[in-house]
Amino acid sequence: MSGDLAFTYAALILSDDGQEVTADKMDTIVKAAGVTVEPYWGMLFGKFLATKSVDELVANVGAGACAALDVSSSSSLPPRSRVRCLS
Repeated sequence: MSGDLAFTYAALILSDDGQEVTADKMDTIVKAAGVTVEPYWGMLFGKFLATKSVDELVANVGAGACAALDVSSSSSLPPRSRVRCLS
């Protein structure tokens, strides 16, 4: 298992359990699972999740995928520049 996936699962476990998501707690879960990862993953995820909550990230999955220009057919942009979102 890759380090990013292991720490993603650890963050989800902690969040689901209502605990604070920290680098130390994620490290503990990853080690308890017997997963060997590079040591920087805990610090990387810990710093990122200190600014964003896991719940917020999960709730906004794909929210920016269609945040494109609303371009009408009379636009001066070339056709390849027009973005259409599938929903």
